[in-house]
This record gives sequence, C-alpha cells and structure tokens, in this order.
Amino acid sequence: MRLYLDSANMDDWQKCAQTGLVFGVTTNPLLAKRAGLSYSHINWSEMVGLAAQLGWHEIHIQLTESDLASDSKASQLYALGEAFNIDVVLKIPMNDRFIRALPKIRQKDKKILMTACYEAKQMFVAQALRAEYIAPYFGRMVEAGLDAHNELKTMKAIGDSCDTPCRILIASVRSVEQMCQLARDGHDCFTLNPDLITALVTSPFSDKAIAEFEQAARK
Repeated sequence: MRLYLDSANMDDWQKCAQTGLVFGVTTNPLLAKRAGLSYSHINWSEMVGLAAQLGWHEIHIQLTESDLASDSKASQLYALGEAFNIDVVLKIPMNDRFIRALPKIRQKDKKILMTACYEAKQMFVAQALRAEYIAPYFGRMVEAGLDAHNELKTMKAIGDSCDTPCRILIASVRSVEQMCQLARDGHDCFTLNPDLITALVTSPFSDKAIAEFEQAARK
C-alpha cells in the first residue's frame, strides 16, 4: 500500500508527515494555486528538500507547457532529487503535445507518471512509454458521468497483462468509502488530500473504546 499526500501546502506536509502514513507527496498547478503559490515561481529546492527531510520516498512534480521547449526544467528537477536523495517523479499530462515531448524530457533511470487520465485505453500509452505510474482521476471520472469503476478494472487488467510494470496511482478520491471500494478491486496506491489522511486515522468508535480503556486504567 502506498499513500501520497496531494497538497502543495507545506504546513499540510508537516502535519500529515506526523502520521507516518505518507509514502510521498504529489503537486500540480491547481494545488499550488490553492496553497497561495505561483507555480512558475515555486522554490523547488525548498520543497524537494522538505519532502526529503520528512522522510518521504518520492515527490511528484507536474510539468507545464512552458517546460516543453527544452529539457532544462526536467533536468533541474531530477538533479534536485539526486541532491536531496529523494526520487523526483515528473508528472506528464496525458495528451499528444506532452507525449511527443517526452523523449527529450525523460532521463535514464528517472521516473515519470502519466497524469490527467480518464479512460482505460490510456493504460496502453503509459505501458508503451514505460511509465512508472499512471494517475486516473477517479472522482472527476465519476462526476463526468463515466463508469469509473469499470474503467479502472479494465485499466488494471491491461496492466496485469503487460510485462512492464506501471503502477496505478488513483487520484481525485473524494472519500474513504471510495478508497475502500477501490481497494476491494485490488488497487493499493492513492493520492489523498489532508482531510482524507485525517479521516483515515480517526474513528468515533475507536475513540469511544479507547476512552473506556483509559477510564478503567485510572481506577
């Protein structure tokens, strides 16, 4: 099981790191905007350094169209990962422009994730590109009227039939209940917002039982 924090807010990073649940962190321009950051002016050295300091294994950073002109941005981000001893995973949006630019962006032995995925057929592309991850947007798929569960079942079947491993990292999960349903289908890799991380570690039933134990211990 791998759980990733989906946030660009470094205060959230500090709080969620304390749970010990987080394998890594994922970022994108929308998350940066919600955190009050300008994506083009982010101090990636600071962010990659903090992710490493918190003991996380990966930080996922999304490229934008302005990064496609050369491979310099990708090279800089991968170099930061090496400097701080953490895997930088470049998030590549799943469309023709980014896919065509991928050969000059990707470096040997470095990781990529194909993001903004909605359809099972996109798993063929991720497998052919030998991507380490593919990120279907489950909640958005449901809200768009797609049969999200069936698409993900098919995506998993495609992945299971291939000899090149590509992990399905399910994004845009709206509730712990959705997460449980997806885990029942065999999925074990999720990005979660801070509220969902908190929801995982809290239960009123557990709290009640623990309170009873503590009360008995004091007598």
